Amino acid sequence: MRAFHKLVKRTPRTSFCCRENLLSGEHGKYMLYCTHSEGEPPDPPEGEPTDPPNAIAASPGGPDWEKLEKTVREWGELRKTRLTASVFGFAIGFWEGRRVQLWKEKIGLLEPFSGNLATNWGTLKEATAVQRYVELTNNKVTHQLFKSYPLGTSLPDWIGCSPDGLISTKLPILLDNGGILEVKCPFNGGQPQLGVPWPYVPYYYMPQAQGLMEIFDRNWLDFYIWTMNGSSIYRIDRNPDLWELMLTALNDFWWGHVTPAIRLRSKDSNADVKRFKPGPHHALYLTIANKCRKLADRAPLLLNDQQPRLVRR
Repeated sequence: MRAFHKLVKRTPRTSFCCRENLLSGEHGKYMLYCTHSEGEPPDPPEGEPTDPPNAIAASPGGPDWEKLEKTVREWGELRKTRLTASVFGFAIGFWEGRRVQLWKEKIGLLEPFSGNLATNWGTLKEATAVQRYVELTNNKVTHQLFKSYPLGTSLPDWIGCSPDGLISTKLPILLDNGGILEVKCPFNGGQPQLGVPWPYVPYYYMPQAQGLMEIFDRNWLDFYIWTMNGSSIYRIDRNPDLWELMLTALNDFWWGHVTPAIRLRSKDSNADVKRFKPGPHHALYLTIANKCRKLADRAPLLLNDQQPRLVRR
């Protein structure tokens, strides 16, 4: 859940087609649905309110702040010298201006993003969301702070990720080695108490999802959207073809723009590195974005714990 985006401003036309599959959970069996949307994704963040909402106020039995701060520090150190899954989309060119901003952060011209009210909300609610996911699915979720991508070369370790959870199911490991859990807790523009789950998977999260699956060698990911008013689980499948396109774009960004600029600045901190500045989008951006849209549109809705979509048997 390393990025935030506002709640959907306009609801797309969404059709639900019932399937005869069931998802077993601690509280019963749930009907498996598939959903296809024809709308646009939520808008990107446009700045946060200056005062925290009441929903974020600390309360007895709240989060372990010391542990949270330690985790954030460790995560920050690991991501400094790497491209992590949460910024794969930025490196490719999703969101105007973010590719150049990421480049400046990686070469030391800008301070790395340190969080805001929205990301703090996500951090605070992540444990609650994971617990709810486990209750709904009866899957086992474990955690691993960070893993690097095994590129199989002598090049420095430069790609990695930190998933919200690693999922183990009750199926034999030969049939299913488990999946990835990616949690999103929408901040809803400063009013999380009014938020509801997005009605589909925003396509711009697909680079992150595919990166997580590739790095951990898992074939599926549960995209879990948690809000104070209900939650949804979407299933995303691994797509090697999309990953190959993504890896080409990530390679170009890192070795063609970031690394040479870092080397030059290591010799002279005032060196002019403009010639290494990337354009707003990689040449493969449109191809990648189109594939992401198709995959996001096909991601089935496994469960929504808001009535009337939830069906117990």
